[in-house]
Amino acid sequence: MIFTQKTLTIGLCLLLFSCTPTITRNEFPIKSTILTSDRAITMSKAYTLSAGDHIFVSVYRMPELSSDCLIRPDGKISLPLIDYVTAAGLTIEQLDDQITRLLSERAIEPDVTINVIKFKEPRIYVFGEVNRPGPIAFNQIDTVAQAIALAGGFRISAARDSIAVIRANDEGKLEATIFEGPLDAQPDHFMSLNTMQVQPEDMIVVPESNRSQFVRFVSDFINLPFTSFSQAVNSYVLWRVADDY
Repeated sequence: MIFTQKTLTIGLCLLLFSCTPTITRNEFPIKSTILTSDRAITMSKAYTLSAGDHIFVSVYRMPELSSDCLIRPDGKISLPLIDYVTAAGLTIEQLDDQITRLLSERAIEPDVTINVIKFKEPRIYVFGEVNRPGPIAFNQIDTVAQAIALAGGFRISAARDSIAVIRANDEGKLEATIFEGPLDAQPDHFMSLNTMQVQPEDMIVVPESNRSQFVRFVSDFINLPFTSFSQAVNSYVLWRVADDY
């Protein structure tokens, strides 16, 4: 067999290629700091109704009082006899109790049943120094990196090394995961953003690059979730709050 220079070159390239390790997501563990709220208030994970949910309010043997309702952007629904009722922020059981109580003032022992015909599409929220901050449909994304990309990517003013993901943990307390490290200089930092899976109602916060004491800012947010900042994310904090005593 005759080996030419071209054959030897191709063979050497194939050998080097076969020895090159394959890079996977699992080789880049998430490098982050996790802050957990120490407040004596927790967020219940029981499903709460919100604007956009489509429900049917049925009153047994009183079809004239039954109604097909889409919860309006202001969180209310309109029903016969009792006019407007706030539905957003309540569980189905809480809304059932409220409608039953209001109808009892005008009808004899109303038997109310509430069925959800269609749930509002779950979303996540991207705030801060991105080009298109706001809600994103959850079914469009899997990871934090994808969420930031769909939000238009980082602005020039973004602190790419101080991104926080805020959500309620299994105990119902707000928890912030803060990604650490310079995004542009460290591929493992980028892979951390591309590894962390998002969950419905997550809040992703990208601060300005000159924001000081970012960790304290996030800590204050998760411990004081009803401050002026969080009022901008009503659909998240409308979760039912329960005292944790």
